[in-house]
Amino acid sequence: IPDEVMGDAVPSAVLPTLKPGAAVCFASGYAVAFDEVTLPDTSDVVLVAPRMIGVGVRDSDVDESGFIAFVGVERDATGSAWPVALGIARALGALRRGSVEMTFRQEALIDLFVEQAIAPGLRKLWSDAAMVLLEAGIPLEAVLAEFYLSGEIERTYRAMREIGPTRQWKLHSQTSQYGTMSRAQRYADIDLAAPMRTAVEEINSGAFAREWAEVRADGYRKMKELYESEGRDALMDFEDDVRLKFAPEQG
Repeated sequence: IPDEVMGDAVPSAVLPTLKPGAAVCFASGYAVAFDEVTLPDTSDVVLVAPRMIGVGVRDSDVDESGFIAFVGVERDATGSAWPVALGIARALGALRRGSVEMTFRQEALIDLFVEQAIAPGLRKLWSDAAMVLLEAGIPLEAVLAEFYLSGEIERTYRAMREIGPTRQWKLHSQTSQYGTMSRAQRYADIDLAAPMRTAVEEINSGAFAREWAEVRADGYRKMKELYESEGRDALMDFEDDVRLKFAPEQG
């Protein structure tokens, strides 16, 4: 159940049939961490939060590769909450690779942090990088291919996951390795931590949760405005065309 509807769905669809001693399992810590749901004192409240998108959870189960998850217990009313949480994690395939014990608040913090601190930073990085390369005369098709359409960076991230960020350097040319290491200091003094700490403060204080609740109560008007401000510009149309051209041939 998505976080934004949890406050309505739990009272209407869960509580009427919830028996004393039953466990309620959440795939996200948000609703419990920010008091958007209230559960009976007789219920176990457990967390099994996959670090994987939905389709990936299913695919990882089918191919038996497993995935990492955050697992926790908010309330152990019966004394059996942990066995239940771990049983659910095992059934989903989250114990094939291993899981990390987390509180609901910790899970919510790290999840929101990635969305609010890292994702916007990466977006700004790619945007500025594209602008600089275009100024240098690189064709836009090449920029898009280099950044993500080719899949090279995706494979680099896969190597980081499999052998670590530093060891994966050895998979690249020595020219690449030297260039990365020798120029790293140019970025060392850029204060990326300041806006990240602001994000943590807004999350931990509940300020973001209150803001998001107000947006929902207002019929998502602000969110619609944000979508409209993004728009569908000529670059998106161009990107779609390039993606089709780079698509593998069928048959």
